[in-house]
Amino acid sequence: MRGVIMLIGMLAAGAGTGAATGPASWRLVYSSDFHGELKPCGCSAEGNLGGILRRATKFEQLRKENIDTLFVSAGDILGEGDEQDRIKARYMLEAHTRFGLDAMLPGERELLYPVPLLERYRLPWVLTNNATALPFPRHRQRSLRAGTRVLMLGALDPTLFGANAEKYVSDPRTAVAQEIQQTGAKPEDIVIVLVHGGTALAQHFAGQSLVDVVVRGHLDAPVEEPVREANKPVLSAGHRGQRIGVAELASDQTTRLTDNRIVTLPRSVADHRKMSRLYKRYDKDVTAWYRKKAAEMKTLDRAASPYATAGVCLKCHSDMSKAWQKSPHADTLAILTRDGKDGDPECLVCHNTGMGQEGGFIDAVKTPELSDVQCEACHGPGRRHAEYPLAVRLGPAPQGCMSCHTPENSPGFDYPRYWARVAHPMQTRPHTHDQAFSPIKGQYDLLDPAKPVIGSGPVEITEYFNFYCKRCYKLDGAWPDIRAGLAKPVVYRGIPILFSNDPPWASLAYLVAEQAGKAETFKRTVFVENFEYLEEISRAEFIIGLADNMGLGADVRQAFDELDTEIDKQFEQGMKRKDQLGVDQTPTLIVNGNLRIAPRNTADNTGLLIENLEEILADIQCRQHGICQGHLSGKK
Repeated sequence: MRGVIMLIGMLAAGAGTGAATGPASWRLVYSSDFHGELKPCGCSAEGNLGGILRRATKFEQLRKENIDTLFVSAGDILGEGDEQDRIKARYMLEAHTRFGLDAMLPGERELLYPVPLLERYRLPWVLTNNATALPFPRHRQRSLRAGTRVLMLGALDPTLFGANAEKYVSDPRTAVAQEIQQTGAKPEDIVIVLVHGGTALAQHFAGQSLVDVVVRGHLDAPVEEPVREANKPVLSAGHRGQRIGVAELASDQTTRLTDNRIVTLPRSVADHRKMSRLYKRYDKDVTAWYRKKAAEMKTLDRAASPYATAGVCLKCHSDMSKAWQKSPHADTLAILTRDGKDGDPECLVCHNTGMGQEGGFIDAVKTPELSDVQCEACHGPGRRHAEYPLAVRLGPAPQGCMSCHTPENSPGFDYPRYWARVAHPMQTRPHTHDQAFSPIKGQYDLLDPAKPVIGSGPVEITEYFNFYCKRCYKLDGAWPDIRAGLAKPVVYRGIPILFSNDPPWASLAYLVAEQAGKAETFKRTVFVENFEYLEEISRAEFIIGLADNMGLGADVRQAFDELDTEIDKQFEQGMKRKDQLGVDQTPTLIVNGNLRIAPRNTADNTGLLIENLEEILADIQCRQHGICQGHLSGKK
């Protein structure tokens, strides 16, 4: 028996021509686990290996050499079966018809697809441990130039299918032994068994007396150096179609491995002209599919997206943004457009920000603000950070980087070396809140939507109140609790106003008390006298009496008796400002000169107005100081 060669993996086949003398010298070209990769990513030199275009060129070169050559494939040439994989599958199968293979073993990935699709391309499938539901031949046969018969069998590991194994395959050990017997294999024949599966199954066949060589597929890692053994080597060529194995053999009374090398398929291997045309058709198909898919996809309202976009980031990180704009990350979509890959989602996902995530990039038309590799592609969605910069921190860059700089696409990725290409200074400026980007919680009106609501200083509150307003009285009583619930002190000022013919005495006296630093005490006293003791605060003498109890009687009387005093001017300024700000209800509060809270915002319900004010102030201070007291656990 010349020997049994066990191939576990994916291999490709064809034959040479010419005369032979002495022992039959022949070549076996093998590979495994294409995994649907029609063409390598190409974004890094280390990962830019393989693909159908370079493989076709290399196979053509090998066929021109004067030696019998078998090209075989042992499984998993297709992807895992998502929408894009199903498009790629047609082109991968078509490419393999052009490779001129001698035998192909289907792997578990092939069996994710409809069997009629696999049959349509008339490939040399072989599956020896075939279940009745799979219409694949149990062996393939051809002859070397010297007349030596070659039998090619395929064994697919049942453990890859779990409980569903019986639906696809039978026991490979028994099936292979029976098929060798039924084909009437003679000692002068060469028997090749393609095996797709785990190490245990490979070792079983390698240990059999009729087995000379094992080539194992179902691999999860690249193979850069061939295994060199004297008698029965286990041949492997790695995954993703990046490399092929080329084994030189001599068959006489036994089959001997005379040489074995792993051939990489780098960029220096030219793309095959005819296969390039096939790949261009694939590009057009996948682009048309994704354009249609993108048109059907809905973009989130920008206010609901977890992504802030680089335009927002630069407002506080301008120096870092300038460095980013000079880096390769800032122009990644243009690279795809140049190469005609701007419609390929497998490329778009790493050349833009947030693709495949809720609120992330869809395409350059629907989500242009997320084009290129922006800040959030590396650091994660930043909307919450932009809203609460001190309370919500973003993740470090390395974690985000490695989502695209994977061992497959960027096997030479070294964070310090790559970081040097995109490094940016860690400088910020004080956060200024942009209300149009991230609305502050609560019910209110903005006086100027384009003006920031949050600055670097303490929150300033101006309350326009009326001493005859019961809502103002209730809010005044709530102020101690409101202040106690805040992370930081606020700057408060009350401005007394009138809406009717009510006398201004209480308002004028309040302004006198304000100059003496006794405004809050005086205000509370007047409210209590009016709403609890029902005193007539409209009488000047009554107000003077209250002021006298506070040591302000003379100053208040003077303010009442004299005309055009500083107190009169202050009161008139408050009334004019009321009209400018559109204050037609009390209490109306103006926060940081821009955010207006009025009773109408909460249906004139004073209790809700107080709760609303507390929520607004807590949210502002949470954003400003990062002291949120559980505030961030609430609704966005």
